[in-house]
Amino acid sequence: MVHLSLLIRGTYYNLTIAQSGVTDATLVGNTTINNTLTLTTGKINTGANVLTMATAAPNIVGANTSRFIVGNLEWSLPAGASTKKFEIGGAAYAPVTWLILRSLVQ
Repeated sequence: MVHLSLLIRGTYYNLTIAQSGVTDATLVGNTTINNTLTLTTGKINTGANVLTMATAAPNIVGANTSRFIVGNLEWSLPAGASTKKFEIGGAAYAPVTWLILRSLVQ
C-alpha cells in the first residue's frame, strides 16, 4: 500500500492507492502496473507521465466518482476479444469501456 503524495516511477505487480486527507497521488515518472491497480482513496494524477496497464492486467479495482486516474492511461490490450474499462476523468469521473470483438492480423 502506498501512502505517499508522490509515486516513484517504475513497474509494480500490484499497486494499491490509499491517500489520506485531500492529497491525491502524483506520478513522478512513467509507471507500469503488471496486474491489479486498486484505488482505495484518492485519485492518481499522471501529469505529463503515463500510467500503463500491462496486457495481463485484468482490471482497475475500486474506481468511482472520487477515485480515478486523471491524465494519461494506456492499456496494452490482449489479442482476441476483450473488454477493458479505463477508469479516467478530469474534473469529473468519466470512465470509458473498450469492447474488442476480435483482432485483425494483416
